Amino acid sequence: MLKKEQIFSFPVILFIILSGINLLLLNLPLTNVLHYEFSAINGILQSFLGGLLAIDLAKKKSPNVAINYNIIPSHYKLFLIFTFSQFFISFAFNALFQICPFSEGIWFYFIVTVPSFFIGIVLGLFCFSLSNKFSYLIFTLFWLITLLAPLSELYLNPQIY
Repeated sequence: MLKKEQIFSFPVILFIILSGINLLLLNLPLTNVLHYEFSAINGILQSFLGGLLAIDLAKKKSPNVAINYNIIPSHYKLFLIFTFSQFFISFAFNALFQICPFSEGIWFYFIVTVPSFFIGIVLGLFCFSLSNKFSYLIFTLFWLITLLAPLSELYLNPQIY
């Protein structure tokens, strides 16, 4: 039987948030099909939540001692569940309720979403190595700067079509 601490742990809460957002995305017009839009939004979400998860696991493993970077081998099952559960939810929804082909969407998911999750993990570990105390804040700032960086080019160099 699961204890209260195991049910309400940080990774489980992040997983529930991610699954809830993905179930909501399956009801919106462009993201209800496993294609680029679904993969792009999922990549953004999973990079952020992957970084938060990496910081949380690194804090549990080495709160005041040298940083232990081997959280991926020790928690690979959690990372695989985190990454591919959303794919299976969307794949099942597509197979049951959509008539659109999803062969391209599978490639988009593996090219966009899976690397974004691991980039978020690496960025989270980097921010944890900079500051143990303010790692969540530093990660959020780095993540927002990385997310909003392409907007400067769109604003400063507009294209006329």
